Amino acid sequence: MRRLTGLESIFVSAETPTNLFHVGAVAVLDPSTAPAGSPPPHEALMQVIEERMHLLTPFRRRLVKVPGGLDHPRWAEEGTVDLRQHVIRAALPQPAGMSELVEAA
Repeated sequence: MRRLTGLESIFVSAETPTNLFHVGAVAVLDPSTAPAGSPPPHEALMQVIEERMHLLTPFRRRLVKVPGGLDHPRWAEEGTVDLRQHVIRAALPQPAGMSELVEAA
């Protein structure tokens, strides 16, 4: 386990149920641009992430708080990560544009 830095601890302590410090992203994957014979874009993306997970140390950590809040929390390494809980596939009903994508995100 690695102790959080002071700055990391400030961000953790500032997060509340109404003040979320989550990070997210949206990727638009167009199957028409994929090479012939390749897996569907979502499956290809999951495969690439799984193959490179050993390089993504921050993605394999979970926060562990110290009992009583007596010290900065710790980062604990996770053995495995279920990407299905982090990479979510969604589709918008057509016709959809940027405003519908922003709303969905």
